Amino acid sequence: MRDIILIYNPKAGDTYFRFSLDRFIEIFSAKNVEIRVFRSRQPGDMALYLKECDLSLTEAVFVAGGDGTVNEVVNAMMERNSRLPIGVIPAGTDNDFAKLLGFGEDLEENLKSLFAGKVVPVDVARVNDRYFVNACSAGTLSSMVNVSSDMKNLFGRWAYYIKGVSALPKFHKMDLSIQESETIHEGRFAFMTIVNARPHPDGVGADISELSNGMFDLLAVKIDGIANIARVIMKIVRKEPIHEKDVLYIEGKHFNIWSNDDTDENYIEVDGERGPAMPLNIQVYQGALQFFVKD
Repeated sequence: MRDIILIYNPKAGDTYFRFSLDRFIEIFSAKNVEIRVFRSRQPGDMALYLKECDLSLTEAVFVAGGDGTVNEVVNAMMERNSRLPIGVIPAGTDNDFAKLLGFGEDLEENLKSLFAGKVVPVDVARVNDRYFVNACSAGTLSSMVNVSSDMKNLFGRWAYYIKGVSALPKFHKMDLSIQESETIHEGRFAFMTIVNARPHPDGVGADISELSNGMFDLLAVKIDGIANIARVIMKIVRKEPIHEKDVLYIEGKHFNIWSNDDTDENYIEVDGERGPAMPLNIQVYQGALQFFVKD
């Protein structure tokens, strides 16, 4: 690499990355890499910067922040139809996508792996007019940010999620129709989530093949299936067959989802941020972007 861009969100997570900025510059500058640094000041300015800047000599884009920060960069890169590799430095409150790529909490170790430069293609999905690489979720679960950030994403930290299962029967039921290929599934669901890949049981890393297989996983749980959700989660982690009548689990590349209840006020979350309203049209683009993964 000879010319890279570093974009960082100074308000992400515990705001600590700004104190590590010099270390990033030190590691890459030691190899005569030209670095352009962009510091975000408000939502949307990272995407605007990437849409307008000259990328002709750029070899990689690095982004420090959480899932929402990564999502903003992903949308800008997709709109530019850019295949430049993207390096994610986990610096947010939730760093679920960075964990899928294998990056943990050790910043020094992460920077050295990013510099090593192992890049793989990663699937990107679009929900209505917005792209995402990690997860799109619907239902009350997605809005429970004040209960525990660990519960925001079903395919995040398994143990914390299971602890919250006791609260699920109180959730508003969503009367949904979910279409994949020619099949339509209907029911009243407690929540639904669509994710890129399943992490390893420890929550860090995923099978690289799952990140670029052209399929996202949909999991929707009916209110009657709540009692079985812990067992279902473990089956997903272990990649065992799921035959629960109250749990819908599908691997697909195109989903249409709509509500059959005009009074439904479904909270949609996309990569940790507020998403579009129903109906949802979700399309997967196989290997649309390239990301650095843990060496």
